[in-house]
Amino acid sequence: MNKNVILIVGLGNVGVQYRDTRHNVGFSFLDRICEIAGIKSWNNDNYLKCEKILINAKDFLKLLSSYPTFLMQSKLLGQIHNSDNILHTFHSTMSNISDECQILFVKPTTFMNRSGESLHIIKKMFNIIKTIIIYDDLDTRFGNVLFKNSGGSGGHNGIKSINNFFKDEYMRIRIGIGANILLHSAMQDIFQKVLMDRLNFDSSFKNQTFFKIMNKTMQGEEFDFSQFHSYNKCGGLETSHYVLSKFSQKELSLLNPILEYGGISMALHIFEFLYADKMSNLDIFNIQLK
Repeated sequence: MNKNVILIVGLGNVGVQYRDTRHNVGFSFLDRICEIAGIKSWNNDNYLKCEKILINAKDFLKLLSSYPTFLMQSKLLGQIHNSDNILHTFHSTMSNISDECQILFVKPTTFMNRSGESLHIIKKMFNIIKTIIIYDDLDTRFGNVLFKNSGGSGGHNGIKSINNFFKDEYMRIRIGIGANILLHSAMQDIFQKVLMDRLNFDSSFKNQTFFKIMNKTMQGEEFDFSQFHSYNKCGGLETSHYVLSKFSQKELSLLNPILEYGGISMALHIFEFLYADKMSNLDIFNIQLK
């Protein structure tokens, strides 16, 4: 009898030239969470058109014991406020999770726009009970990680391919790669020269209100406001160039903590899913860098 498998797919392009680029952050996400879990050996599978790691789910979820503050956010364990007690309860709860369930980590080696081909084959080979797809999202600012149970492709070629070949429902983990004004050096220069003396940055200021504030403060100025839209999304670069570019030094200094936070949140979701033996009520949540 085939074991139940949770399929976790990170999207990216194979090849040294694509390593550590924004478009490959799905690969980076898997590398980070596997590093935290002490998993090091990726196996290339030509038939499945991917690099993969197959591990017992309980062995993977053991990493949550190092994150008691995350466990306190669990719907199952959240009523316990003492870290020692919550770890004891976590280990007791883990004993109720089936030893037969496995997690399959996958990096398709087909290149981004053919990612679905790998999943199409994998689906025939494994008894998949849940699928999670991790990918870069240009429409989400760097620093944000979005978890959603449904949605469209958003123009992402990897998701388009998956939707063509893989008809099962899946959770999306979207890693923001859109230029974050708060981190972009060009934006900081403009802030200092033009805006800082006129904007009131109080506790009610939110990123999403930035353009409304900008429109109001820039009235009468000889300034091309469209530059802000360009920088906000692609850092002033052409979309294709920006997506395939490497993260800035400021972004890199924050990337690992962002991926770790997202990865541990994903592990907690899997724990709840397996224990409850049903879809978690975690329909959507938003991790934001402010």
